[in-house]
Amino acid sequence: SDEKLEDMVVQLKEQGLDGIECYYPKHTPAMVEQYLGFAKKYALHISGGSDFHGEKVKPDIALRPLPLELDWLLC
Repeated sequence: SDEKLEDMVVQLKEQGLDGIECYYPKHTPAMVEQYLGFAKKYALHISGGSDFHGEKVKPDIALRPLPLELDWLLC
């Protein structure tokens, strides 16, 4: 449930979570918005993934650029 998912985010944040993968090809638009909301509410960095392993392996996965703040990765 949404409530259990948010409880898990809170618990993970308390244990040191500092980012959440908001963008992923199989996430629905509603999921993306929910995860972006968690990121904002709990001061989490936003990341994205593609699960891309090459065009021959996963031809249905399209790569696209995402405008993400990445300076935190260099710390």
